[in-house]
Amino acid sequence: MFEDLASCGPDFRCHPTAPFLVEVTSLDSTVVAKRSGLPATITGPGGGAFCLIADRLFSEAKNKAPQLGRYPLPGVLAIVSDHAFSGILLDRLAAEYLMTSSPQFNVPLSGAPHYLTTDLKHAVFYRPVGVLDPSGTPIIAPCRQSIAAILLVAIDRREIHIVGLVHPEAAFPFSPEWLPKIPFVQFDGKCTPNHIATQWIETDSGERVATFPHRRIRYFS
Repeated sequence: MFEDLASCGPDFRCHPTAPFLVEVTSLDSTVVAKRSGLPATITGPGGGAFCLIADRLFSEAKNKAPQLGRYPLPGVLAIVSDHAFSGILLDRLAAEYLMTSSPQFNVPLSGAPHYLTTDLKHAVFYRPVGVLDPSGTPIIAPCRQSIAAILLVAIDRREIHIVGLVHPEAAFPFSPEWLPKIPFVQFDGKCTPNHIATQWIETDSGERVATFPHRRIRYFS
């Protein structure tokens, strides 16, 4: 444990290879159910539409960023949920949407091919600054640089499932090699108004998410 209750700092200091700090936050299952449209518990067969919770994940990162900015070490934010459907609400697509914000589908009236754009409204690591450069292109700036990486952690009865995001311009960078079993999403090249794309740093196992069985925790008095 690393947290100083007086200053509300990060929860853990980890050093598998190099030291980094971890702040853990848990999503309330009732709130997740309301935002996603998926019930907090599974009571039987069913189906239907649901929403990802990129806005909720964004809010957690925004609120927790100051806690990771007080120390000269990489800061990792772990967002955890034990909601019954957390496995699909905190998966690879959720990580990509948290990186870029949810895409918007554009269909030109001229009949030109459709295309995707994003307003970066819920993009966790970049934001438009509200001004244009000399060529008239919106300026995008990095933000929340105290968060070097984010882990999305879905908990079920037997296992936890994890995917990650890496900040390309963190104040103190995090290397995905420090957690080699976890796949991380990053920007494919530099994030600009004309090029916002992601790519995955895959693990040697090739698994789409990292899966770890629960381990018993022993308490010693």
